[in-house]
Amino acid sequence: MVNQKSQPKSIPSLIYFKKYFFIIISVIILALFLILFLLSVGRNEKLSAQNNNGAKSSTLQNSQEILASGLAQIVSCVGEIQEVSDGSLKILLLASKNRIKEDQSILVKTTRNTQYLQMVKPRANQEDDLTIKTKEIKFSDLKVGDQILAFTADDLSGKTTIEASLIQQVK
Repeated sequence: MVNQKSQPKSIPSLIYFKKYFFIIISVIILALFLILFLLSVGRNEKLSAQNNNGAKSSTLQNSQEILASGLAQIVSCVGEIQEVSDGSLKILLLASKNRIKEDQSILVKTTRNTQYLQMVKPRANQEDDLTIKTKEIKFSDLKVGDQILAFTADDLSGKTTIEASLIQQVK
């Protein structure tokens, strides 16, 4: 009997304690790794966003510097035909679609060398053919309300009259 009293009675409880202790420690370690991982992902996203914003603003700043220096020429404009006259078009340029400060009307003069094209955009339901098709048209095909792109060989910055080398009607 003396021999039985010397053995500890709580051996099963010690085994359960060790088992749960290791499970608890393992869960805490996994939770710490998960928290560290999430923090590093969040930090990387912030750094990436800062780099992207920096690149965009740098590119925008470079573009503005080039335009301000006069090195870049504006040789095309997008507008809606307001009036069709003999050999010329009056078009409305929207500031949102052109590099201008405010909406304005300009006179687009044509010559016998001016080319006329019609661009047909693919329809949304034509998934198999997404190419933009072009065909030659005549000056007489241009109507009030048509959207056009006018191209010139000269810089059209600040001009109210241009001579077009190419006019593309957008359908």
